[in-house]
Amino acid sequence: YVHRPTSQGYKTPDAIYMLGKISERRSDNVTVGYYYRTVIARYPGSVAAKNATRDLERQSQ
Repeated sequence: YVHRPTSQGYKTPDAIYMLGKISERRSDNVTVGYYYRTVIARYPGSVAAKNATRDLERQSQ
């Protein structure tokens, strides 16, 4: 699988971020951190990474 730019409609960063949001609603904090850190590391310039960073900081408070 070759990842194509999100500007072409590929939503991988958004999908990973949403998996984190689902895990957050299920109170699965280990999985939340995994998904948020993954999107931050793999797609650092994406909006999803920005949102994941914000949510991860909020979760640690």
